[in-house]
Amino acid sequence: MDPYFKWIMNIGIMAVFCVPFVVYFKVFYPYTVPKAIWVHSLNWLFLIVYLFGILFNKNLYTLYKPRLNFIFWLYGLYVSAYIISSIFGSNFSYSFWSDYQRMSSL
Repeated sequence: MDPYFKWIMNIGIMAVFCVPFVVYFKVFYPYTVPKAIWVHSLNWLFLIVYLFGILFNKNLYTLYKPRLNFIFWLYGLYVSAYIISSIFGSNFSYSFWSDYQRMSSL
C-alpha cells in the first residue's frame, strides 16, 4: 500500500483540478450540479482511501497523520460556526438539505 498511497492521492488532487471541465447537459443546472456531485464524490472516495491508509498502515500513519496546528483548529472553528448557523437559521430544513442548484447543505 505504501508505494501506491501517494500515487492514488495525487490522482485525487488532479481529479479535483478537473472540476471546471465537468459539465452534463441532461440536468436542469448543467454547470453547477455535476461539479458539486463530482467534488462530493471525490471527497468521500479519497477520505475513505486516506483513512484506510492511515488506520491500517503504521508507516503511513506516521507520515500523513493530521497535525493539531493553528490551521486545524481554525478549520474546526469554521465547521462549528457552519453547523451553528445551520441550526439557528431561518429555515433548518433548507439549511440542512439546501436546494438542487446550489448543493451547499450541511
